[in-house]
Amino acid sequence: QDGFTRAIVTAFAPVLGERPGVVRADAGRGTSDQEAYDLYLKARFHWLARGQDNVSRSITYFRQAIARDPGFARAHAGLAFAYGVLPSYIANASDSTLRLMTASAERAVELDSTLVDGQVALGMVLDQQHRFPEAESRYRAAIAREPFNVFAHHLLGFLLMITGRTDEAVAILQRAEQLDPLAKSVGTASAGALTFSRQFPEAMATARRILALDSTFPLALLALGQAQVFGGQPDSAVRTLERLARWHSGAPGHRSLLVLAYAAAGRWAEAERIRREFGPGASASSVEAAFAELVFGNREALVRLLITETGRRRWYVTHMGFGCNPLIDPLWEDPRFRAAMRSLAIEPCPLARPWPLPARVP
Repeated sequence: QDGFTRAIVTAFAPVLGERPGVVRADAGRGTSDQEAYDLYLKARFHWLARGQDNVSRSITYFRQAIARDPGFARAHAGLAFAYGVLPSYIANASDSTLRLMTASAERAVELDSTLVDGQVALGMVLDQQHRFPEAESRYRAAIAREPFNVFAHHLLGFLLMITGRTDEAVAILQRAEQLDPLAKSVGTASAGALTFSRQFPEAMATARRILALDSTFPLALLALGQAQVFGGQPDSAVRTLERLARWHSGAPGHRSLLVLAYAAAGRWAEAERIRREFGPGASASSVEAAFAELVFGNREALVRLLITETGRRRWYVTHMGFGCNPLIDPLWEDPRFRAAMRSLAIEPCPLARPWPLPARVP
């Protein structure tokens, strides 16, 4: 809508005597403060661009917009969105951001209960609390009111993916891609859903399409690396994930996935090197270190984490959740893990297979 508005204002500027290219604030946009609205647009721009620096910058702009107009509900909802995606780019951010996201989402709805973004933000809170049926209801209601809401489609598709409804997730996320082919996070989620459905060539193609837009986008590199590991291209996975390590050394999940890629390529010594970098005892609290142990045949540490709420939340933001995620295929044999998943209404994945790891050679 803002794009159309800019085009119309620019076209009529000579007649109206207005400065071209300016989007005016008004009550219909949620604020009459022009500076607050400009700050909101800057925040949205950086939030849509994603990545650690962009999302952090968007938080700054959303806060500044709210400082200018505390009653600006759309800015509060945008701030909730920014807090919600931040843990995907900054390691161990989830424990601190959930509270901030919740407060922003609740404030947005308190200010304007009709705002769709506010309802989506509340759905995102429920989602990250693993109250999946309630979150799904919010997302579907938002889509019913705004059929072209890309982020609502994205979140719904991701929820379906991580709760095991993989085919439906693929369809919803591909619809989101159609709505906005340039949305990097949407395309990455779509690649993830294709990996969960074991459509590895299609997953790789989708991830590469996003990397053609931004060759350094960390989530797309993670998605490509994972698809390559399970799609029979471990050497390519190693190259992809080593590139990610060079460009985004703090990207959540990349070190543990690199352990798996090295192992799948038969490079066990390098897998062992990263495993040791996590440090002694790290697997008791770190899902990445516990996953590295799983690669080496010890599932106990990861199971113990994933039967706790905190451990599941950390895994959710680090390794794309549960459902038919091939990263958790070896865990379905454990009754404690199955019980933990059943508490979330997630059933064992019928597509689960043994990992494609060669034998270790001393």
